[in-house]
Amino acid sequence: EHKHEKTEHKHEEGEHTHEEGEHKHVEEAHEDCPSVKKGILTKPFWIIFTMSTFGSFMGNLIANNYKVYGMREISNDYFLTIVGSISSVISGVSRPIWASLEDKFDFKRVYMVNTAIQAIMTAAIYYVSNVPALYLICCALIMGTDGGQAAMYPVLTAKVFGQTMGS
Repeated sequence: EHKHEKTEHKHEEGEHTHEEGEHKHVEEAHEDCPSVKKGILTKPFWIIFTMSTFGSFMGNLIANNYKVYGMREISNDYFLTIVGSISSVISGVSRPIWASLEDKFDFKRVYMVNTAIQAIMTAAIYYVSNVPALYLICCALIMGTDGGQAAMYPVLTAKVFGQTMGS
């Protein structure tokens, strides 16, 4: 039986005990990062950068191509304009909702739900693009998850890099 030394960490959420050698989560609070240059050289920066880059692909794709993609199956330009309008509103309205969920739960849990919704809608959009109502729902949910990702990263960076550099 191998015993690990335990260390305690104090931060915003209270005390947490971690076994030595245990992987640290990206969202754990750290000391304030002294500069942007030093922050860019850290592993958490590159993890967050990669997550935000790949996490925004589908939202950007839909925001810029929902009408072109939708016109393959739906010939109603007015309806596709409504799809874009509703999806944009959902993107904006979803931001405080996702941020509130991140306040209530941890980043990882909320991010996983956000990413799962985005993945399911990404897979479904091809199959529902010929059904206007389902296409609208798919686009709106994808844009809602994109808005959520935009709202979650500022909170995460403040937790990881401190209030000075993270906000």
